[in-house]
Amino acid sequence: MEELLQKVILILAVAAGGEGAIEFLFSPVLDLILKEGKEKVRTVCFNFASALLGVCLAFGFDLGVVSLLGGVDQFGWLDRAFTGVLIGRGSNWMHAFFKKFMVSIEEKLADIRMNESFAAEK
Repeated sequence: MEELLQKVILILAVAAGGEGAIEFLFSPVLDLILKEGKEKVRTVCFNFASALLGVCLAFGFDLGVVSLLGGVDQFGWLDRAFTGVLIGRGSNWMHAFFKKFMVSIEEKLADIRMNESFAAEK
């Protein structure tokens, strides 16, 4: 469980760093290039850059959410690409994503421990 928590913290840190880099470096440049009234273009460029950076970070740090949660990726690269897109969504989104799954995992572990406890008593 400790290794799982370390990976989750690493993914959240990478997501926060990527989000910060996009907002600090890319967003001002995009604002200079695009004129007023180009919000849709800005949003598409911003999302694409975020996803691209997220995928690069996931490959660079060998991060995979699917394998972390127990899934098996037949190709190896697909899990990192998927994780990169999630990282590109940003740290707040990733936190909500992991919170949902971590609570579910903790509840399942508590159920397993309780069942083992009852079985040991019999």
